[in-house]
Amino acid sequence: MQKYLSFPILTIFALVNWVLFTDDAGAFRILTPAKFTHVEKEIRSGAIKTTTHTFFTFPTPDSSRYFSVSYYDIDTSGIEVNDTFSIQLLQSIEEGLLASFDADKAYSAPLELRRGTGIMFRAGYNESRNVMKAQIRFYPPRVFVLQVLLPHREAMSRDAERFFHSFEYLGVR
Repeated sequence: MQKYLSFPILTIFALVNWVLFTDDAGAFRILTPAKFTHVEKEIRSGAIKTTTHTFFTFPTPDSSRYFSVSYYDIDTSGIEVNDTFSIQLLQSIEEGLLASFDADKAYSAPLELRRGTGIMFRAGYNESRNVMKAQIRFYPPRVFVLQVLLPHREAMSRDAERFFHSFEYLGVR
């Protein structure tokens, strides 16, 4: 079940109604600048099948800003899930995201989490007219990818940090 709680947050530029979104099936909650649209996609790799859930929003009328959370579970049976595996998985997902946007990575760094493993990165794409900020989090067996896409002129906006810092993993249910 998905739930929304709405409340205003005062920013430097305007009063924006951020929404606290909870997805019980995905076991997470996050603040989002507008209501999410949910898309499910089944992915097959050989005999392995998984479903990716993506929640996204374009909170501005011109669709220049994009916020999303995607998650999926990976089959870790027969795999020793240790730090090396986790870091390689995160780096592989990061490389895939960068390639899909033909993006130039500006930085990448480990993400400090209470539990789980994560990385964060920033990249320019669309001939550096746009910025992608992303976090990839692994709470075995669940992978979360949080993305914010912004015009370059808004690269220093605190909205991406508000979005990322508000994410809370509630555990596999």
